Amino acid sequence: MDFWKVYQNERASGDFGQQRLSLGLRDRIHASLSSVESYSTNIEVNQAVSASYGESTRYVLAKDLTYDLLLSLYDVNSSSALLLRASSPLGKESLAEIRKRLGRLRRPNLEMRAIGLQNGDKTMLESIDKIHALANSALLEADLFGSSTRHLAFDLKLGMQLDLLPLNRAYLPGDLANGLSIEGFGRLRSEIKFV
Repeated sequence: MDFWKVYQNERASGDFGQQRLSLGLRDRIHASLSSVESYSTNIEVNQAVSASYGESTRYVLAKDLTYDLLLSLYDVNSSSALLLRASSPLGKESLAEIRKRLGRLRRPNLEMRAIGLQNGDKTMLESIDKIHALANSALLEADLFGSSTRHLAFDLKLGMQLDLLPLNRAYLPGDLANGLSIEGFGRLRSEIKFV
């Protein structure tokens, strides 16, 4: 199911960004860090990673996702993905590199997921629109805004996001509340680097 029209309708509403937007077919499954870390690679803030499922790599981990945006474009045909963790709107050079990397993936079965953006900053939403236009992908999950720090593992074999449990336990209410200020995060903002 493509949530793009639902996302656009929500975005047109007056209170968009004031509360958490969660679109998806089901709740994310939990995975403990100890069970996935030996088959994983990390994506940091301001990085883009191209990855494929293989013997040594099954997961791409995004820890401490707060004010930044994690976008994943997954190619169902090849079990490959392009994941971007952006803190600033994407420029022309970044979009050109994304277009180039998308050209390496088999199309037309691209699935898009967008997660993050705690501060309600709507400037990053234009990046979602631009990448959607480039990829012509289905939006399968959108988990935007809110006040919880997210820890995620992207499964390259199945093409789905998992909630990562870095402490190998289920969290209690309030455990994931974001303690980082937007000013503190502002020092991390920069152009995206392609790895």
